[in-house]
Amino acid sequence: MGIGGWLTNYKRFNVLPDDRKLCLTVGDMEHFAEYITEKDIRYIASLGMDHIRLGFDQIVIEESPFVYREETLKHIDNFISWCKKYKLIIVLNLHKTIENYCNIKENMELLDNERNAI
Repeated sequence: MGIGGWLTNYKRFNVLPDDRKLCLTVGDMEHFAEYITEKDIRYIASLGMDHIRLGFDQIVIEESPFVYREETLKHIDNFISWCKKYKLIIVLNLHKTIENYCNIKENMELLDNERNAI
């Protein structure tokens, strides 16, 4: 089972103005806090699923390079705890990265930029 719309695919980056693509905006943190809860994970497990893939975007976990959003990381920690509680295997998937989706117009591989290959 894959979870989208929570920490990834909740915005349409291709329609945002360039100066807003890397910002979290009004309502984002509220969305992160309420979209997926323990009740959802319990329900998914009750359906007989054995694993969950959680996609998340770099801008959701980093406000700038190597400066992490503690509030978002707490949501991921909670997700991991819930999955363990209901015996679900966790697949963490860094979905959209800066320099690979959000802020460029041309195709680029993530590690083509030396800055990202550290």
